[in-house]
Amino acid sequence: MIQIRKATIEDIPSITQLFKETIETINSKDYNEEQVKVWSAGYAYTDRWVKRLYTQYFIVAIVDEVIAGIGSIDPDGYLDIMYVHKDYQGRGVASALIDELLTNAVSNNVAAVTSDVSITAKPFFERNGFITEARQEIMINNVYLTNYKMKLRFNG
Repeated sequence: MIQIRKATIEDIPSITQLFKETIETINSKDYNEEQVKVWSAGYAYTDRWVKRLYTQYFIVAIVDEVIAGIGSIDPDGYLDIMYVHKDYQGRGVASALIDELLTNAVSNNVAAVTSDVSITAKPFFERNGFITEARQEIMINNVYLTNYKMKLRFNG
């Protein structure tokens, strides 16, 4: 059973560990060692994680009393983060997260949700109705990473 709740300040250590480990194990299939190193280093920027708690709808998915996934969306419909714990892949955690994040967007009368999506996550987002608007090369500490600007428009 997957439970969704709002993230708390006490969750930050688990959230940042999940972020780092997911990139190092799951995303490493699509990104090289140098790319993984600079991307996963973002776990250490605690102030950014705390800021997300206060400026975004930031949720965690709990399975077996473990934080199995994290996700956040801002009030304008930018889906900022979504990661699933390396040991909970393929168990419906990402689907539960995206359902809750999209429900939040609809309740805030957002016309469309946008996100910058990794190579790894792109097929999942496509299955959930997102379309690719652009392939992007972003730079983190002088290292380029490919991702995709994706969008989901709501009817009406």
